[in-house]
Amino acid sequence: MRRIIVVGLYVVVGLRVVVGLHVAAIELAIMNGSLDIARTIIWFGTAAACAALYLGMGGAVAVLANHHARPRIKTGTTALNIGPGCVDDVEFLLDETLRAQFTAEALAAYDEKNESLFRIGVYVFKYLLLKLGPHFGARRRDARGRRAIRPELIIATALLYLSAGNTYESVAQSMRNGMTKAVVMRCVRMFNNAMVSEIAHG
Repeated sequence: MRRIIVVGLYVVVGLRVVVGLHVAAIELAIMNGSLDIARTIIWFGTAAACAALYLGMGGAVAVLANHHARPRIKTGTTALNIGPGCVDDVEFLLDETLRAQFTAEALAAYDEKNESLFRIGVYVFKYLLLKLGPHFGARRRDARGRRAIRPELIIATALLYLSAGNTYESVAQSMRNGMTKAVVMRCVRMFNNAMVSEIAHG
């Protein structure tokens, strides 16, 4: 914006120089009857005005070229991480019927993966789900009309953030399932509130 103002000043000054010097030349010619002085003043004035106008036009072209070349950065937007995430690989471990379909060796490998992600075993995770699940409610929408999140995702998201020292953005990218930074923050807050409430009334 400042550059545009400067360019405008160049143009205005150039035009004022042209008009002013021409007026002065005409007055001198009338007073002294000397056309040579008038022509000299007009010539220098026109040259100076043209220089100012060229500078102004060059500045305007530079500003416009810079404005169009500059990449537009969208603000206020949040990345939506769609698709399956890390929790989808191990969520079946919470279902005893699904667990029965795997061999002991396969279950041990998946249990180890679950523990490396969330720093707790599957049965501790199920205990948290049993205790904290009712605090999250079963509504499809919360009080503000936002899409409700499955209790399993809330706990997994909060554990991934709290146990591994990750950022909200990195947790959203790992969890996916439509997670954003704001949703991860919401999950952590809900998990902490549920833990405090359970401890207080436990």
